[in-house]
Amino acid sequence: MKKFFIVLLLLLPVCGFSQDIIVKKNGLNEVCRIIDINTLEVTFKRWSDLNGANYIVSTTDISKVNFEDGRTWEISDNTATGYDTSWTEKYNRLRRTAWIGGGIFAGQGVLYLLSAIITYDDIYLYIGSGCIAVGAIWTGSFLYAASRTKKSHLTAQACPIWQNELHFNDGTSFSYGVDAICDNYSKNNTFGLGIRYNF
Repeated sequence: MKKFFIVLLLLLPVCGFSQDIIVKKNGLNEVCRIIDINTLEVTFKRWSDLNGANYIVSTTDISKVNFEDGRTWEISDNTATGYDTSWTEKYNRLRRTAWIGGGIFAGQGVLYLLSAIITYDDIYLYIGSGCIAVGAIWTGSFLYAASRTKKSHLTAQACPIWQNELHFNDGTSFSYGVDAICDNYSKNNTFGLGIRYNF
């Protein structure tokens, strides 16, 4: 009897990690077998009905996924939108720097120009004009850098809608299916055929 309990205790950790768990933002847990994961949705089978239908849940409704091997995938708000939004912080910082820095230079230039008008001194005219020019160059260069940052991160990605996968004996696989091509720049989705071969 003691041997039975020892064997049972040794098997409990294995049974604890034998299924995937989707932790939803509303606090509910879904015990399941995950079929497919992408940045927009998770496809799974319920643990109570592994031969049943596939279920799909959006990553915006999920806080994390605990896999059967013990790994955990924390889903951030960036992942849930389907594309990385960390570039927006850099974009906004560059735009702020452009307008604040350019405004400071231009404001100083206007003060020097007013001094030139009041004192009839040409040196203030040159300094004021130079400050306004530096402010314009400053603003333009930072706005250009911000626009380059925005364009470099607004790319398209393929999101599988339906997929069929063939596995071969040598470990390679071939999959084909229908994909939605998500264009993050114009926010348009286009359907297309996707073919993948994994070596």
